Amino acid sequence: MNVVNATKDDLKGWLELASEVEYLFGPMVEDPKFIQILPESVK
Repeated sequence: MNVVNATKDDLKGWLELASEVEYLFGPMVEDPKFIQILPESVK
């Protein structure tokens, strides 16, 4: 397995993944705080 850091190009994929697991963890994709912190977390 080759592990690499996420980049800004991966943000769409992270949002898609978040939307798929919202039923487990609660709303994320429509949460302004989540949207704000996601790009800051991926550098």
